[in-house]
Amino acid sequence: PIDQQEPQESEDGKRALKEFIQDKSSPDPAELMQKKELCDLVLRMLEQLPEEHKAVLILRDIEGMDYSRIADVLGIELGTVKSRLSRARSNLKELLEIALQ
Repeated sequence: PIDQQEPQESEDGKRALKEFIQDKSSPDPAELMQKKELCDLVLRMLEQLPEEHKAVLILRDIEGMDYSRIADVLGIELGTVKSRLSRARSNLKELLEIALQ
């Protein structure tokens, strides 16, 4: 009976140790690499946009500024912010689609 309990206790101990050692909150390394590659690609494509498109895209989508603040910062009309942002997003999407083919 003692010999039969030891393997089970040993397996339980190994399982408990394995669960303790594994950090389930850690992201998957492959997933991290994919995200980094995608981020690098987006940054490269962003650099290809005209400055006026890049500026509104960064201020809105990365910095989180509202449209009126962007208009103030860049010294342009609110409608211009909206149209540039729309064109910037569209151009970035096209660039990314081409790059991912």
